Amino acid sequence: MLEEQRLDTKAQDCAAFDCGHLKLNDYLRRQATQDRRRNLTHIYVLVDRQAPARVLGYYTLSTAQVDAKSFYEHFGFTAFSTKPLSLYIPLGK
Repeated sequence: MLEEQRLDTKAQDCAAFDCGHLKLNDYLRRQATQDRRRNLTHIYVLVDRQAPARVLGYYTLSTAQVDAKSFYEHFGFTAFSTKPLSLYIPLGK
């Protein structure tokens, strides 16, 4: 059975992850734990309960904000000065 878990480099083998995209592989292997430690993102991995160390895929969640001018230029209307956002960033699988 597949299960979504928060990234835990002590329990999951990120070095063995390979989705076929070098930049996505490198992010999980080299940058993800730093971003998590600095509270820049939350990283979730997909694992099989029978082999929980093997990462099958991952995604990140980050926060950001957009200013009203940029929003207006893109959508043509605005009702705020700044707006917080949650970013869902699908990545390697």
